[in-house]
Amino acid sequence: MRLALVGSPSAGQHQCFLPGITTMQLTRLTALALLTCAFSSTALPAQDADLNQLEKQLVQIFERPSGTPISSQQKVALGEFVEANAGNLGRLAYANGLHSYLTRNPAKATSELDAFFKKHESIANEEHRLMAGRIYMTAFMRLAATKDPARESLCRYAERTTRLYANLELLARYMPRGLTNLEDEKTSAAVRIALVRGALASAAPATALDNFVSAIYAGTSSTSGTGGTRRSSRRKPGTARPRQPADIKRDAMTGAAAPALPANLVLNGEFTSLAALKGKVVLVDFWATWCGPCRSVIPNLVALQKKHGDDVQVIGATRFYGYGSDFSAPNAKPPHGGAKTVRNLDRDGEIAINKTFAKVFDLNYPIAFIGKNSFTEYGVRGIPTIFVIGRDGKVIGNVVGSGGHDKLEKLLTKALAKR
Repeated sequence: MRLALVGSPSAGQHQCFLPGITTMQLTRLTALALLTCAFSSTALPAQDADLNQLEKQLVQIFERPSGTPISSQQKVALGEFVEANAGNLGRLAYANGLHSYLTRNPAKATSELDAFFKKHESIANEEHRLMAGRIYMTAFMRLAATKDPARESLCRYAERTTRLYANLELLARYMPRGLTNLEDEKTSAAVRIALVRGALASAAPATALDNFVSAIYAGTSSTSGTGGTRRSSRRKPGTARPRQPADIKRDAMTGAAAPALPANLVLNGEFTSLAALKGKVVLVDFWATWCGPCRSVIPNLVALQKKHGDDVQVIGATRFYGYGSDFSAPNAKPPHGGAKTVRNLDRDGEIAINKTFAKVFDLNYPIAFIGKNSFTEYGVRGIPTIFVIGRDGKVIGNVVGSGGHDKLEKLLTKALAKR
């Protein structure tokens, strides 16, 4: 239909030959029509309800008797699924990578999964997550077998393998084979740390994690912390103690989200969770009243809390030991003078000792009583061990012992610089 416009001096608008429709109305109708055309020619992202339905379809495609391989018919069905829903898969877009892998294109599968993980944190379905882990394990083994492999890619493949593939017992057998191909010592060290970091994020049982760490560090000299390929030997007097799985676990936490720190009881202030402290730099000091080196570092922690105020929160993390150092005597002075060791303490007795300790040492931060499992999750073998956690909740680093004041200052400065 051809429309002609004529003047309408009284209204200041124009009318067309469609009776009763003004130019303003026509403009709105035209815009609506154009918008409708645009939507009809562009695929809309699937809504949550649609994705839930697609997820059910994807799960059904892989249904088969336990222990049987994926059939050729299932591979065809998966191909039809990803083709029919191209651009609409959202959090299920990893299916593209699974399909490429099952159709013998591992390089494309890895690339598609890399693209997926740039937008999404994880894969909800356990079987699909395991398959993605196998894809990254394949990518890691192939790249590790090449000459001068790219360290960044190796570390990414390594971390995603252990993060996604929950069977650390199997990985403990296979991953060391790839490590033996790495000639560069720094690359070898970085890859081992990436493997442990991914395993930490997988929520694997502590025993399985320790066995895995032992397997990937077997035959290496870990005294230097490099994770290279030098053979271990009996420790000579005056040399560093060989690093244990807990030490490696602790160092691998750098850059990863700090584990939760649930408290059974809080004294001398308030503490609910680490999550509630996001936006602040947090110093978590694993300590005890009976620990002399712990008492030595406390004045420094008090000074840091006072100096940085609301930007920093120190948390004194301890647990119920059943014994402790009592500073209630008139001649007791921090950090070591006049304290009396008291054993066979019940819960109330240990609480009383800690309250007195907080008063005598002028603590300006809370004492959180945590479970023994939290010490294990943080890889704490001895105290004091202090973790520096950034504003985003990720670990910046840790300091073990009472002689790490300079290192603690550097880690704290680094954390405060990040906004």
